[in-house]
Amino acid sequence: MTIALLLGLVIVSLGCGPERRRSARPVDDAGSDSGFIDTGFADTGFLDTVLPDTGFPDTDYNDAVDDADALNHPDTCDGCESALLLVTLSGSGSGTVSSNPAGIDCGSSCSAEYPFGTTVTLTAVPSADNTFTGWFGACSGAGQCTVLMTEARSVTAAFSLATATPDKTLGIGKDGNGSGTVSSSPAGIDCGPTCTVTFAHATEVTLSASPDASSTFAGWSGTCIGTGTCVVSMTESRSVQATFTLKPHTLTVVANGSGTVTSSPAGINCGASCTSDFGHGTEVTLSAVAAANTGFAGWSGDCTGTGDCTVTMTEARTVSASFLPLVSLEVTRQGLASGTVSSSPAGIDCGSTCTAHFAQDTAVILTASPLNNLSAWSNLCAVTAPCTVTMSQARTVNARFSELFSWGRNLENQVGDGSNVDGHVPLPVNGDQLWVQLSAGNRHTCAIRSDTLELYCWGDNTRGQLGDGTNTRSSSPKRVGTNTWKQVATGASHTCAIASNNRLYCWGHNTDGQVGDGSVIERQSPVVVGIQTWNQVEAGTYHTCAIRADNSRLYCWGYNTFGQLGDGAPEFMRSTPVEAGTLTWKQVSVGREHTCGIRDDNSRLYCWGRSGPWLGYPNSEHQSTPQVVGTNTWKQVSAGFTHTCAIRADNDRAYCWGNNIAGELGDGSPAVAKAAPTAVTSTDTWKQISAGTAFTCGIQQDDLAYCWGLNGRFQLGNTNSNTVYVPGPTYGSRTWRQVSAGGEHTAGILTR
Repeated sequence: MTIALLLGLVIVSLGCGPERRRSARPVDDAGSDSGFIDTGFADTGFLDTVLPDTGFPDTDYNDAVDDADALNHPDTCDGCESALLLVTLSGSGSGTVSSNPAGIDCGSSCSAEYPFGTTVTLTAVPSADNTFTGWFGACSGAGQCTVLMTEARSVTAAFSLATATPDKTLGIGKDGNGSGTVSSSPAGIDCGPTCTVTFAHATEVTLSASPDASSTFAGWSGTCIGTGTCVVSMTESRSVQATFTLKPHTLTVVANGSGTVTSSPAGINCGASCTSDFGHGTEVTLSAVAAANTGFAGWSGDCTGTGDCTVTMTEARTVSASFLPLVSLEVTRQGLASGTVSSSPAGIDCGSTCTAHFAQDTAVILTASPLNNLSAWSNLCAVTAPCTVTMSQARTVNARFSELFSWGRNLENQVGDGSNVDGHVPLPVNGDQLWVQLSAGNRHTCAIRSDTLELYCWGDNTRGQLGDGTNTRSSSPKRVGTNTWKQVATGASHTCAIASNNRLYCWGHNTDGQVGDGSVIERQSPVVVGIQTWNQVEAGTYHTCAIRADNSRLYCWGYNTFGQLGDGAPEFMRSTPVEAGTLTWKQVSVGREHTCGIRDDNSRLYCWGRSGPWLGYPNSEHQSTPQVVGTNTWKQVSAGFTHTCAIRADNDRAYCWGNNIAGELGDGSPAVAKAAPTAVTSTDTWKQISAGTAFTCGIQQDDLAYCWGLNGRFQLGNTNSNTVYVPGPTYGSRTWRQVSAGGEHTAGILTR
């Protein structure tokens, strides 16, 4: 007989009948029934007998029998119908264990019976801030636990408290040209340009971007993308960038007339009016294209001019484009001097393209290049500036390019501009040819063309000094003879020139033998002088000197009362060339009654003739032979009416001496004569110098021309008639190759 205690009831099992259920129960390490009291009775060997009805339900009775049977047969389950699974929780932490199939839900229910042979899967879930560390007993490891219920099973699930996780950092930055704020949920982020906040590990943080009124939110970058709310899980430190851009601005374009306007970047493409939005700060370039027979006249509003229009979209903008009917502009280029004309807006490039069409009422700016050679713009514009033509109708503009200019006294037509009005500024000489060399006399001028080597003269001709066979003055250049020429020199009323074959010819006034043909007869056409060949000739007021080509010896003829011929003889005049000493020379210059020259062997300067400060050395008597001036060396000399100027070879500085009644010495000391070379008041260096009648002109190393001295007939070329005591620039800032100072006028050839 077996006795079992169940729920306070002692059951006595008398036998094992067919109506009994058998169950496998787990046992503890001592072999006793888990959860039941051992009766301590041994098996008596009696057959189990069904007890009479006790008044308890059969289930209680049968369960008691089963429990008692399990106690008596703990290690065997042959014939068992179910098996018991017991789950135990252990460790310092907490959690739950559930089963599949259902039965175990431990926390609350930690044991369950399953049909014999069932496979049960157990799952462990740690509580917050806890960790599941693993299975023990019928399972091991930290994954799911699977047990096969072929007998009673016991499983332990171990949990431990989780190690504390550090807070994580969330960094917020802002980008773009706009403005706005970023906030967070949970609270913490509420930042301007940048901010950094820490959140507990694994916290889910929701970020929201709020643009200011002038801006839009362009999107997230970094941990988040897109333009919606940004949700980040703080399992690690995170960085998020919020971009705000300024709201776009509207560009309105109105096209008046026939044409279209397009933009870059794209957006505007209209023939009447259109609008497009562009981002703040965008540079938008508008281009206008006129329809056939129409021209683009220009922009108005937020753009001006006729080129492409570029607007910066910092605010709403409005631009109008005007298209008008086309009218023609023709540029006529005159003169042989180099020069071209271009236009703005583009179209004229004359040179090659001299006619173009522009929108009606367009202001077309014509520019000459080089401006140095431009002598006139028809009658529309000033010479010294670009010419602006308003195209209210078809127009023609003449652009005149010249090399030869003259200014000063013009009563005898010596300026050569076709008039007899004094030239206040450099004026182009008629003909507009190309020139190589010139000479300004007392009241006439001559020059040699560079392309044909023909000689031309103009101005006073009362003594036949123009060489055209008449005594008629000319306001424009007239050709002299049929020869070709290499150098010309003009005196008071006579002229001499060296032909291309080096033969010398003179003509004009001859009462003192200054023509050199052995007579005192006035010559209206060139006559040959001697049989020699010559390198250089210079004509003064009443005498002439020249250097021979074969031996560089100097010869002079004409008036000689003061020894200005340099031959040491007291004769009143010579009508044929006589040698001036025995020296050799590289340059000679003739004044009113004195002569100066530079030796070719040592570049020393000599002067002779009428006694006076213009000789450049102390003297009380006339000098009839060449006398040295100082100890310096010189590169060029020019003898004027009663003063002399020269350029030193060692430093290119200009020096003058002689009378100074009108500041012609250029040293700033009026009315004080100087009997020795005195530096011109300028630290600049010089290329060429020319002494006239009480005034002087020269060219500095930068090719600009300067004049000083008497200016009563505008011979200084500076727009006024005031006397100037130091070098002053001629009008127009042109650059020059040669200048020549005459009686009361000046002539010059421009650089090319």
